[in-house]
Amino acid sequence: MPVLWRAKDPEELVRLRKKVCGQAATGVTPITAWRIENGKPCKEENAKTYYAGLRQTKLGFKSLFEVAADDDYVGWVRVGDAASRVGKHLFGKPFGATAVVTYAGPSALFASFVMAKTLPAGGALLTTPVHLAMHMSRRAFAKIREVPKSFTVLEESEDQEKADQCVVLVPNALKQDDPQCKYKIAIIDDVIMTGRPLRLLKTFLTKTRGYKADHIKVGCCVCHEMTLLRRDETTPAVYGFSTESKSVRFPWGDGIFFPRPKL
Repeated sequence: MPVLWRAKDPEELVRLRKKVCGQAATGVTPITAWRIENGKPCKEENAKTYYAGLRQTKLGFKSLFEVAADDDYVGWVRVGDAASRVGKHLFGKPFGATAVVTYAGPSALFASFVMAKTLPAGGALLTTPVHLAMHMSRRAFAKIREVPKSFTVLEESEDQEKADQCVVLVPNALKQDDPQCKYKIAIIDDVIMTGRPLRLLKTFLTKTRGYKADHIKVGCCVCHEMTLLRRDETTPAVYGFSTESKSVRFPWGDGIFFPRPKL
């Protein structure tokens, strides 16, 4: 089986191509160039042909491209690249997040990685408040004997199919820490699949708590392309990369399988 390659940082590759070649072709067909510049796997010969088109660059081939042996596997290098990109957007100017809301589990792991890659040690890295929410299916929530009193329960409306419904538990500590809703909140997730928990959380923060919509930004490591196509409140402001795959695997756990997306 031939080895496939992908761009390490598709956005940076596009900026480099425009700087070196302008809008000129890089020796590959337009559809192949589009695939490469959107992070899709390609044949080694196409990757090297594209690279050869960047005649003036002093960067090595392997600094721009990496092996894409498993299309659905997200290794530590890619997670790190995504964390840096998400962190710069959420914690850098002009937004400058002052608080983080993430979910217990892998989402919190990625959020910690984002903060560690972006914020200065001993400063904002230690002082930025992080609030852990939880989300689960309605079926899993029904099995909880006693809901913790320190959380507010958000449930989807009954007119939706119960099989699709989710429940989000938001820590009350967020209200206690920020009663005047002054925080600029970064919601950080590892994967945005359907966007349903995110819709519940954002609606609660803006409609119930009273945060301004422009005081909330969302970032994630992986976002499904159908979520991006919706272009609604579930679309993240920044993400590491998108995927068309039916599943995605991280170094820290089992594969996550995307449900059939709905527009």
